[in-house]
Amino acid sequence: MPTARLLTALFALLAAWSSGWGTEVPGIKPPGGAYDHPVTVVMKTKAKHLEIRYTIDGSIVTDHSSLYKHPIKLATTTTVRAQSFSGDVSGPEISVTYVITGVANVGATPTFTPIPGTYSVPQSVAIASTTPRTTIHYSIDGSEPTEASPVYSAPIAIAGDTTVRARGFAPGFHDGAIAVGAYVIAAPVVNTAPSFTKGPDQTTLEDSGACSITAWATGISAGPASDAGQTV
Repeated sequence: MPTARLLTALFALLAAWSSGWGTEVPGIKPPGGAYDHPVTVVMKTKAKHLEIRYTIDGSIVTDHSSLYKHPIKLATTTTVRAQSFSGDVSGPEISVTYVITGVANVGATPTFTPIPGTYSVPQSVAIASTTPRTTIHYSIDGSEPTEASPVYSAPIAIAGDTTVRARGFAPGFHDGAIAVGAYVIAAPVVNTAPSFTKGPDQTTLEDSGACSITAWATGISAGPASDAGQTV
């Protein structure tokens, strides 16, 4: 029956769509290569319903990466990575590298203090730039910082594993590279409690004065080898 065939075709279409059909590799212009001037990168897909998410800091693209909304201006050597998304379904990733040299007045890459790394206690991260009149924008959600991102004004409290991204924007300067700092807050190592075997109950008179109790415990141990430095 025509209705049955139509339903079968519709279910097949939906199954193909959910398995990734309907996504596509974003088109990126201009092509990658060497340039001696700033580059404006434009991305698009043929299907209007698709979202494009991208990174320009070398990280892989995820559904938390920046959503492409307008052309991206580059003034330093950069690898653009992009993927199209249809709901929870993502298409293949495309990677294009632009080797950009000889551009004057490029903003400095921000720096982090303390340096990114692993710490045993929460950290307060300061961000700075050597470019005059720079406004630093940052993100901690996986997206690329833009002028719409939060403005850095005071050290950022880091209490758990966090990746901070920062970029400086200054009048008269091209946007510089994005600084990426990964901070891992590891739980402090807790020593294992000492162990012992309780000895037999012993009784002493309360008015007998100072006395020594022997054999109150046996098998006294500071713990495993990693805790051998403990004083028991």
